[in-house]
Amino acid sequence: MKSVVLSIVALLVLVPTLAAQVPYIETFEVQLHNLDVVVTDAKGNPVRGLTKNDFVVLENGAEQPITNFSLYDTSASTASSVDGAAPATETFEAVPPPPRHFVFFIDEIEVQRNARQKLFKRVQEFVEAMRPGDVASVVRPTMPEKVVQEFTGDRAAIESALKTAIDQSDLKMTGLSADIARLRNALAVEEQPQNCFGGRNGCKESKIFLAPNRATAQRDYAFAVRRRVEHRLGQIRALTSSLGSIEGRKILVMVTMGLGSVPGSEARSLEQELGLDDLSSGDGDDFSRMVKPERITRSSLNAIDDIARSAATNGITIYALEPEVHLELLTRGSASVPVRSVGGTAGPDLRKDVSTSMNVDLLQNSAATLTSLSEKTGGRWFRGASGIDETFQQI
Repeated sequence: MKSVVLSIVALLVLVPTLAAQVPYIETFEVQLHNLDVVVTDAKGNPVRGLTKNDFVVLENGAEQPITNFSLYDTSASTASSVDGAAPATETFEAVPPPPRHFVFFIDEIEVQRNARQKLFKRVQEFVEAMRPGDVASVVRPTMPEKVVQEFTGDRAAIESALKTAIDQSDLKMTGLSADIARLRNALAVEEQPQNCFGGRNGCKESKIFLAPNRATAQRDYAFAVRRRVEHRLGQIRALTSSLGSIEGRKILVMVTMGLGSVPGSEARSLEQELGLDDLSSGDGDDFSRMVKPERITRSSLNAIDDIARSAATNGITIYALEPEVHLELLTRGSASVPVRSVGGTAGPDLRKDVSTSMNVDLLQNSAATLTSLSEKTGGRWFRGASGIDETFQQI
């Protein structure tokens, strides 16, 4: 998106009491959104000879005017139209596409071997397809040197930097997976509160024993996740701002995981959100206030929307990929959950494990983030191993 500032000057009409003309100046900011479109027929062949009248742009269901239209092609082509019985042919001059700046933002992710191999294969194909004049850089937000590869058109250097980043994204329990693992371990540990003497048997109700530890574990998890997400959003904001001074097309490719719009809220169960959790404390101390959602979590949607609008203003298109779901949650099962007696039968004690809705909440929160960042800039986002192919095909 380009930002164009128009200065409109209107001179006030002379009146007898004024000795000179007084200018009135008002400034308006006009935002132009760049949308890249590739049109193919049913067989995948490019459709040529289109004009802006062949397109309709909608924003939230409302049609938006197309003020500028440019046609880029790699070879000369003709477009034919029929008016009555006389065919007419119009020839379009081939215009080489402008060079592009690609930034690969490889976050702290965990990807299984097969998915890593597929990801690197698509990266190789992408690098080979780069056009003359295209340059790319690689950013690793969790590394000491954030920019591990400066902008370069050297395909070998780009491929090497991306291969290293992908190889480092193996299963090593970092980032979100580490946060979830710490939460699960904390929930599984029973801590004896000060008002419960003689261990668990000394407590009249299990909720006196379990509730403080569960709330503390959820709070610690939420604070850790929120710090990580807010820090990452700050890095993305700084990156998109720095790209604003670069002319031409700019594409930010984010490979990320767990970038939630309400970081930390997924640790709480639906019962807790509705205030129906039977583990809540009733002793009137600060614990009851500590477990309220607004005390633990905070929505980042406004900040995310601001980043997206700023990126669009700076002419940056964002594509995002979550290559896999959160692996630590996939290990969930009765074997990893402490057992309790329910009606005389043994069963998993879900009070001492993560919420059953946690994975769904994580996916929904990250979807909200990636949807805002991509769609507001004219890009798209994808998830899962199959999304790897779709991401690079789209780019």
